[in-house]
Amino acid sequence: GSLCDALNAAPTASVAATSAAGAVAAAPAPNAMQVSAANVPAMSAVSARQVAAAAAAALIAGVGLTLWQSGAVGGMVPFGAILFAGAAAVGVRCARENRPDAAPLCFALALALTALALAIGLDFFRVEGDIDRMNSVFKFYLQAWVMLGLAAAYLLWRLLHGQRSRLLRALNIRRAWAAALIAIIVGCAIYPALGTRARVADRFNGPNLNVTPLTLDGVAYMEGANYYETDGAAIDLAADYEGIEWLNGNVAGAPVVMEGATPSYKWGGRVAMYTGLPTVIGWDWHQTQQRFAYSREVGKRRADVATIYDTHDAELALRLMRQYDVAYVYLGELERIYHPDGWRKFDAELSPYLDKVFDNGKTAIYRLGG
Repeated sequence: GSLCDALNAAPTASVAATSAAGAVAAAPAPNAMQVSAANVPAMSAVSARQVAAAAAAALIAGVGLTLWQSGAVGGMVPFGAILFAGAAAVGVRCARENRPDAAPLCFALALALTALALAIGLDFFRVEGDIDRMNSVFKFYLQAWVMLGLAAAYLLWRLLHGQRSRLLRALNIRRAWAAALIAIIVGCAIYPALGTRARVADRFNGPNLNVTPLTLDGVAYMEGANYYETDGAAIDLAADYEGIEWLNGNVAGAPVVMEGATPSYKWGGRVAMYTGLPTVIGWDWHQTQQRFAYSREVGKRRADVATIYDTHDAELALRLMRQYDVAYVYLGELERIYHPDGWRKFDAELSPYLDKVFDNGKTAIYRLGG
């Protein structure tokens, strides 16, 4: 198993444990105003302790098995199976009893059981062609988190504001439970506080550093920032911003826009990302990684794009562009940095076939004729 699996299993198990504990502890007692104490079957203190000891032993055993398994093969099957069995038992009992709160409690338990089933199932099944099971875990755990969160919210409310169960009354653990819950919430609040501060401080260098206004516009930062390539060459993102905005405002449909390809985690692919228009090759590594059977075609496309920008043979460049149905050619500072010589042909030998439709001095866009 992978480290990713172990990290994903632990928080899911914790939330599921909260849900299962809430379900077990939250069964309401009959209303004392309507039913006399003599008619209520009492739970002895010894019985309550036995139940608590059994639950604690199961929880400790599940955590221990999970930690042991995570170090060897990963997965949360032992812990998840214990939680699943406990929650299922409570759900069956709830469904059989004629209680006014049966419907919401059973629904919350159904959410928790579905989430646990997804988490357990991912230890046995995965999407075909996945990298180990990485994307399967990412995608299905998103659903599991939502369902566990909904179930846990209701079950926690039952614990804190609903009728206290006989088990809670016998053990008097309400204060300990509240203290543990507060500690968990405080611990979870550390990341939003520190992570937000770190993210806000992580800015591009540029003439308008840290002056991006509060906005939902995901490209607003480009108007006053520079991006620096590995060799120190600066790219004025404002020039790309103007070209991208021109494409968004003037191009209809989904024509292919060719832009330069770069190594991973660089500025390449920005036109396709910010316009939604198709390109010949974008971030090639994910395509190579997740569609390995087609990796040769991915590499060929990357090589052909480099040839189009680098070659001095105008006919070769024109033939390759038509092969990929290129409608627009994007020439920005990035393309000039990665292809320092060949780009000049777009204004020379290829000018009879290209119409320059945008130019701000640093970014040019050409439309390929028929």
